[in-house]
Amino acid sequence: MCNLRHYIIKGFWVALLIGIMIMGCSDDDTPAGPSGTWEWSALGDGVNDRVFSLVEYDGNLIVGGYFTTAGGVAANNIAAWDGTDWSAMGSGMNDEVAALAVYDNKLFAGGTFGTANGVSAHTIASYDGSVWSALGDGTNGRIYALLVYDNKLVVGGDFDQAGGQDANNIAEWDGSAWSALGNGTDGPVHALAEYNGKLYAGGHFEHAGGVIAYSVAGWYNNTWMPLVASFDDTLTVFALLGQTDRMYVGGKFAEVGDHDANNIAVYRNSYWQDLGTLAEDRQVKCIYEFNGEVIVGGYNKNLSALDYTDYIAAYDGAEWHALGTGIDGDYYPHIWTCYEYNGSLIAGGRFDIAGTDSAANIAAWSFVPDK
Repeated sequence: MCNLRHYIIKGFWVALLIGIMIMGCSDDDTPAGPSGTWEWSALGDGVNDRVFSLVEYDGNLIVGGYFTTAGGVAANNIAAWDGTDWSAMGSGMNDEVAALAVYDNKLFAGGTFGTANGVSAHTIASYDGSVWSALGDGTNGRIYALLVYDNKLVVGGDFDQAGGQDANNIAEWDGSAWSALGNGTDGPVHALAEYNGKLYAGGHFEHAGGVIAYSVAGWYNNTWMPLVASFDDTLTVFALLGQTDRMYVGGKFAEVGDHDANNIAVYRNSYWQDLGTLAEDRQVKCIYEFNGEVIVGGYNKNLSALDYTDYIAAYDGAEWHALGTGIDGDYYPHIWTCYEYNGSLIAGGRFDIAGTDSAANIAAWSFVPDK
């Protein structure tokens, strides 16, 4: 009788434990996460004008653009956000910062400026944590994009010289010297990405390395290559995102190859695919991967023909959906850049509102657990 009572009591506790485990697990036997909602929030008082570029360096979110204050503090075109407060980076730059990257443990900034913290630096400069330095003679025109590829810093823009030597709109810096990438392109390069082991450049050009390559081309084994059936000569690529098995291309275009593609398409295994309905006659300025989805932003009211995908939307591989009520503003609102920082998606551009809150040109899309 005592043994029977023992097994009954033991069985009760085992059953209770199993019940607790079931309640705390999802159908795929992984622990259930906390309940909550995704929401937009401001980054303090934000910045007082446009944001063009974002990157993380030394634990801080570095923000580049065309502004004079960040969080109410004087900050010329570049500033740092530590998750709580804004700070200036010396005297900043004397003109806009359009691109940021981290290479060789240094922060690199490119744009249209001529000085960085008072140091002469033509369109591009590096920061080692304490001192800004020039990269030789820099470029003789605007820089739009920076990317680390093949252990070098690749620079795209609207120039014909880098480091005093011929380099048509694209060049690379190896840490000590500049070099051209073949004959470059015959028009500006706005975007750079790595896909399938190759470097890709997107912009507004007809030729790359002397061969016809409308708007997007690949660089591999010191040779430029066009994509199969790409764009025509009236269109512009502003954003590229390379993934393991595909590359997303965004900009201002209505078709690619033989596909209708309203400003965004995907290139995979030498074929083009559209991504369903996207707003016509709008520009896609940024494409970014976050939380397993592709985030697309730009000058796009109701970007995916869904309600409230205002200037930003997410694509899960099959369908588009909104990020809350997106962003808005009184004067040409847009999203120019996105970046992940501290588990949140940071969106920068020109806007006054993110979700239902005031947000000065930069905001975070974050998961907020229920209390």
